[in-house]
Amino acid sequence: MGYIDWKKLKARVPLPDLLAHYGLFEGLTATPQGYEGTCPFCGSSAFKVNTEKNVWFCFGECKGGEEKGGGNILDFVARKDRVSLKEAASRIATWFPTDKTVHEPTQKQAVTTESRQEPAGADGGQGNTEALPTPEKPPTAPPSGSDFSAMENKPLDFALRGVAAFDEQVTAAGIAAVVAASYGAGYFTGKGTMAGRIVFPFHDDLGRILGYAGYRPADHSWKYPAPDKFNPAQAVFGMYHAQNDEAERDTLVLCRTPLAALRHRSEHRMAIPIAITTDTLSAFHRDVIADLMADREKLLFVAPQDDPRAVDILGELLGLYFVKFVRS
Repeated sequence: MGYIDWKKLKARVPLPDLLAHYGLFEGLTATPQGYEGTCPFCGSSAFKVNTEKNVWFCFGECKGGEEKGGGNILDFVARKDRVSLKEAASRIATWFPTDKTVHEPTQKQAVTTESRQEPAGADGGQGNTEALPTPEKPPTAPPSGSDFSAMENKPLDFALRGVAAFDEQVTAAGIAAVVAASYGAGYFTGKGTMAGRIVFPFHDDLGRILGYAGYRPADHSWKYPAPDKFNPAQAVFGMYHAQNDEAERDTLVLCRTPLAALRHRSEHRMAIPIAITTDTLSAFHRDVIADLMADREKLLFVAPQDDPRAVDILGELLGLYFVKFVRS
């Protein structure tokens, strides 16, 4: 990589975005100055992030230690990855390119101990090129027929990098940046068929990524991986987060798109939303909802005004749970 202006890089890349890149943002708590939480280096609870100055500092064991216990984004990457400041700048510039359409896909980082593989449709492959409807309408992902119910999703070997939770496109879509980051969602700054879209990862019950849905604000279209790579009847957006909801909220929110789910979470921070993208409930969906409702009292079903399948889905839910139906 050529010359990198460190000053501009430090001003351009928000520290929370960098923490989200490492999977470290979700556990932080918002403060008047920024965020705080567990230090990724010493494990103390004295890690602070100042978003105005775009710096971090640890007031725990790191303070006064041999290694730098605070600094900017370059200092963080240098210590986290055990590299020089020059290499840290190179990595950050790769992960967060300035041009969101012409740069190569950002560097991939393993989410598990194994390497991950770019999902179909995200690396310039075929993917599902059909434009799906606006978020006000149910997405036309393949229906949950018996043939689809039989195909299980396999975890991806790679996760998309360059997913910017704090991008203006995300907030313009009605999603709070902190919410997007906690779900691994954000504006994709790489190349391929997901370029220029807000991506939403689907996770399994172990937190592994199964595939991405991509929403393009410019034309309100949706894109999913190829049908032979991703089965929506065997996936529930937000499932992993709902299963690990430490706040133990008594209401589960069922939405019809990932965008609607994160919009709802942004407006109602105490809500725990999930989303299905098929026209009917599959057996897998019913099992997931039943598991999540085991310790909850109410189910809030949120669907667009012109969703023709909402009443059918509602009919199934009413026979099993106390449901409040809301037309968005």
